[in-house]
Amino acid sequence: MIEVSISEAFFIYLFISMTFVFILWALSEYRSRTRAVKVEVEETMVCEICLQSFVFNKHESIVKCTHCGSLNDVISG
Repeated sequence: MIEVSISEAFFIYLFISMTFVFILWALSEYRSRTRAVKVEVEETMVCEICLQSFVFNKHESIVKCTHCGSLNDVISG
């Protein structure tokens, strides 16, 4: 049988626990970076009526405000 003092056992317990937490944190960060929202065909626009900002598709010429429902003309720039 291997003899381990109380302080060594406590250190091993903390080391294993902290390693497990670090691995979970690293996996969470990796997942959040790979699942990040990539806006490629969408842009933001400010409604001409209610001045709310919203996301719209670049390929549309007229978009509907998500807040007030008014139609807004997309100006190509």
